Amino acid sequence: MSFQPRFSYTHAMAKNLGIIEAARAVVEVLPLPLDQVLFLRQAARQRATRNSTRIEGNTLNSAEVGRAVVAISKSPTEMQQEVRNYWRALEWRQGSKNSHLCPDKRVGRTGSMGGG
Repeated sequence: MSFQPRFSYTHAMAKNLGIIEAARAVVEVLPLPLDQVLFLRQAARQRATRNSTRIEGNTLNSAEVGRAVVAISKSPTEMQQEVRNYWRALEWRQGSKNSHLCPDKRVGRTGSMGGG
């Protein structure tokens, strides 16, 4: 009984894989433009906010989450406030990460962030 592979490669497939690998190597060393980095961070933070608050029962969709984050409403709904709070926590976490401080080192004896 001889071995029968489930798939096979053609010469064209192997050539295309080589082209893809070469392009990937170039992309890895090129920096992303700052506007793209900021856009990707914003999109990732928005997805994380939506998904995490969704687990907690928040029914806002992606567009509503985006609007809740940038809204300046004086009386947000409970779900909008939950989204804003989570968003601010992610921003604070990113700031702590960038300043190389552990979150617990920035929490004072009273338990408030930024205390001493």
